[in-house]
Amino acid sequence: MKILIIDEEFPYPLNSGKRLRTSNLTYELAKLHDVSYLAFGEDKSKAVHHFRSKNIHSFPVTPLQNKKSGLSFYFKLLANFFSPDPYIVTSHYSKEFETKLQELISSKNFDVIICEWTPYAQYVKNINNVKSIIVAHNIESDIWKRYHENETNPIKRFYIGIQYKKVLNFEKLCFKWVNGATAVSSIDASFIEKLNLPYKPAVIENGVDTDFFVPSNNSTKPHRLAFTGSMDWRPNQDAAEFFAHEILPLLKKSIPDI
Repeated sequence: MKILIIDEEFPYPLNSGKRLRTSNLTYELAKLHDVSYLAFGEDKSKAVHHFRSKNIHSFPVTPLQNKKSGLSFYFKLLANFFSPDPYIVTSHYSKEFETKLQELISSKNFDVIICEWTPYAQYVKNINNVKSIIVAHNIESDIWKRYHENETNPIKRFYIGIQYKKVLNFEKLCFKWVNGATAVSSIDASFIEKLNLPYKPAVIENGVDTDFFVPSNNSTKPHRLAFTGSMDWRPNQDAAEFFAHEILPLLKKSIPDI
């Protein structure tokens, strides 16, 4: 089978949960099928070189300039008021990316396109000659709903509320543009199932490589805690702050040297 995966990046190095999941599933697919990868990145980067070393045809496109600070960032946020799509969709659109996708479809005769993040379904909306699948790493509207519920700044809360409604509407539409979907959990899959689609989403849970991750014989330091997670991900930031401010003080009452 000839498979094309489209993504926001080449997921390497393996320093986040999303990268770990995507990379390992892609490696396994490449053992059995002809896999191509279209994503934003530099042709001579370590990430692209790594993917090519795994026998994955890699097609990098000039990265988007999506800085999350400065006047240009706030201008883009303001401009998004006039778009029916949420910012996580409009900020990931690239004419170059779309053109490259069309070129690959015309020349490679793919059996299926895998959108390796829900916002990338925008690129397959009008593609009818190749089957497509959405990989839903999260139900994005759930995340934005929680952002809205926990934001205390009234201006930010207002903007996040608008984004939440846009993300929810986008999700209600995009799963109808494709021929299938996968979710990480049965809870996420149930959201997709309720959209009255002609297909049933598959659940592909996260796993652990038990050959690589084995118990260590090294001695441990008592009363030491570690949080492992990508700290550019707002739910992880929220979890770490909640633990530090709400849970750790309670533990220190019982274990002063924790």
